[in-house]
Amino acid sequence: MTKKNYNTIFILLIISYVVGYMESFVTIGNFFKYVFIIVIITNLFKSRVQLSNYIPIFILIVPFIIIPFLLIIAGKYSIQISEQISNSFFYLIFIFLVISICEQFDNLDSFLKNVNIGILIPMIISVVRSGELKFNVFPLLSDMIDNSRTTRAFLGFTNPNTAGLIAMIGMVSTLLLSIELNTKRDKKLNLIFYFLSFTLYIMVIINSGSRTSILSPLISLLVIIIYYVFTNIKLLVRLSVIPFILAFLIFRVMLIENQNGGILNINNLNHLTSGRFIRQITTINYLIENDDFLFGIGNFNSSALYSQSNSFSNSLSTDNSPIYFLVTIGFIGLMFVLIILLLIGFKLGKKNYIGLYLYGVWIISSLFEHTLFVPSSLFSLFFITAIYISLDKTVGLISKY
Repeated sequence: MTKKNYNTIFILLIISYVVGYMESFVTIGNFFKYVFIIVIITNLFKSRVQLSNYIPIFILIVPFIIIPFLLIIAGKYSIQISEQISNSFFYLIFIFLVISICEQFDNLDSFLKNVNIGILIPMIISVVRSGELKFNVFPLLSDMIDNSRTTRAFLGFTNPNTAGLIAMIGMVSTLLLSIELNTKRDKKLNLIFYFLSFTLYIMVIINSGSRTSILSPLISLLVIIIYYVFTNIKLLVRLSVIPFILAFLIFRVMLIENQNGGILNINNLNHLTSGRFIRQITTINYLIENDDFLFGIGNFNSSALYSQSNSFSNSLSTDNSPIYFLVTIGFIGLMFVLIILLLIGFKLGKKNYIGLYLYGVWIISSLFEHTLFVPSSLFSLFFITAIYISLDKTVGLISKY
């Protein structure tokens, strides 16, 4: 397959992912998504791949395939076995898909351009068809900050958070492309195009009320800026600044805690997280009481996990990735996930600021939504492949440093 043909297929894959999240086109979107996934994976077997570059990704086989199969054989996982096996199979497909995409893109710039096109086209169509986009930005932002979002726009998607997360992928892509344009002194027309795209994505996020989609990129950007400044000043200055920063943070936390019960008060935390905090504590207690904390209840996807045929479905809350993995693959599986994240993080390098930024957005988002390793998710696919492509593949992920 030529490079041009591959890029076309890849853009169609991204479009299919987005269409699969649109309320009126879920079935057709998912159908074409898997058609293009098969085409892209088939192309992988025509290439020479240095598998050692992808060791962290292959480790996904352990918590999501090997351990679940062993526990099914041992009788520990005994509910909806076919759904669990199916989910494990999709993880295998996901692994090969990630590797195939990483092997085809030589640089992050071309990858982000294709992703942006693939998201922007169906996003515009969905927003226009819905007619829900509002431009009263400040009241909408105020509702997000106060967590008083009474009406959230679906914008044609199955869920407001889904609309926000897809727009966030586009927003991050256009932000990084704009930075690349500035460094290359490229055409102003492209910069205007990215600015307009960025504006649309921001408006979609604000209308959807998805706080994760705003906070994750912002927090990651602030951390990277602080990290960049901090690592580029003299050691003596660093050592003198650290005590003042720690003292300020401690004082600030104490001050907040003395006002109206403080932000760390359980009730305030629960309100801040839209009731998720208490539900997550209840979920962990449920796992402990039923001896499911170590291994979880089974490698389910979200649909199977919350099937009404499961007696435990109403007792669980899996709004973020750590809790989701505790419920499904247990504490043991979660430890493998952390090992994978550490392996990827350590190999990014101290100067790969773009890779570190993407890594930060990916991790932070997973603390608010289940987005980390989801085989059917565009979010997971985008961030894992983008992080890998940001690495110097000529040396290899494991041996680089």
